[in-house]
Amino acid sequence: MDQDYKKFKELLINKKEKYPNICKLWEGHIQQKRSNYYAFLKRAITVLETIESKSDTDLSMDTITLLYFLFQEDIP
Repeated sequence: MDQDYKKFKELLINKKEKYPNICKLWEGHIQQKRSNYYAFLKRAITVLETIESKSDTDLSMDTITLLYFLFQEDIP
């Protein structure tokens, strides 16, 4: 992943002068996705580090699915 990101940054530098708008959009999009990735990764680490203090058993996939749908922001 790091090599792909480095290649992306190099391409931005090389193409930015000729295609400033496209590069600006891609740069913002990738930065937002990267930021979201690290936020989710930190959340996953926290959950896995503290899971034993909250539950002794695993949740069923049905329960996980239900919780996922209940906590979606789009549900009125």
